[in-house]
Amino acid sequence: MAKDEVVAVVVTGNGLKDVPSARRATGAPLVVDPDLGDLLRKMAEGGAR
Repeated sequence: MAKDEVVAVVVTGNGLKDVPSARRATGAPLVVDPDLGDLLRKMAEGGAR
């Protein structure tokens, strides 16, 4: 490559398709029963990220 050449770099994605990396970044998934009360309890306990 010559020093006067133009280079374009395109970066796509957010890393979430790489499950191990996503888990390291966000932790384990929050398990919620199919019940609004359970969702509200878990969110109040700090489960919402």
